[in-house]
Amino acid sequence: MFVLTLDQNRSRSNVDRVPEYLDVLQHLSDVLRQPWVLTPERTVGDELQCVTDSPALVLAAVRTGLRLGQWQIGIGAARLEEGLSALTSTREARGKSFINARNAVEKARSNRLSVPVCVVADKAEDASIQLQSLLRILGVIYQRRTVRGWEVIDANCAIARETEVPRQLALWADATSQTVLSQRETAERIGVSPQSISQNIKRTAWNEELELLPLLAELAERIETIENR
Repeated sequence: MFVLTLDQNRSRSNVDRVPEYLDVLQHLSDVLRQPWVLTPERTVGDELQCVTDSPALVLAAVRTGLRLGQWQIGIGAARLEEGLSALTSTREARGKSFINARNAVEKARSNRLSVPVCVVADKAEDASIQLQSLLRILGVIYQRRTVRGWEVIDANCAIARETEVPRQLALWADATSQTVLSQRETAERIGVSPQSISQNIKRTAWNEELELLPLLAELAERIETIENR
């Protein structure tokens, strides 16, 4: 089981982003067809928490948090707690995965991290360290992408420009190398040359991200398997 604890960065000087991200998390669940074990909710201040037993959903949630760039992200993993699904709120829940998520987000708050995401697992230490490292590398790539680069990526995912942001992010997070459009199809969608699309795809390292996704999934699934033994 995975618990995500997310704290908005510099919340005292920024607008409250919690409602926006909660909307994104619900769209992720709908698009991926993976339910949350406990509905994502605000816990205290500008912090929110969500619980899932789906490796795909936890990765989608973390990737969208990294793309938005305004969140300190803690991922806690441990054995599924008995009776958890009978609860109505994450604030009622207890257990090692919640403790691990709290420890992870505290580590993510460290000023020395350019990408504030940490993973703490009960037993799958090696896999959690590897997943954490890859997520941080992915976060650096996201930080270097321009607005135009993200527009091209979204077009490559066949996302219409008028799509509302929460659904746009969910559709992007669900994209794979098998579902994206060709560069020619992408160029036709936004009215530029295929050469321009090719250059933007290279600058954004989008193809490299798509190649990385199966490895991220494998590591998250390995953590889930080891923790539930």
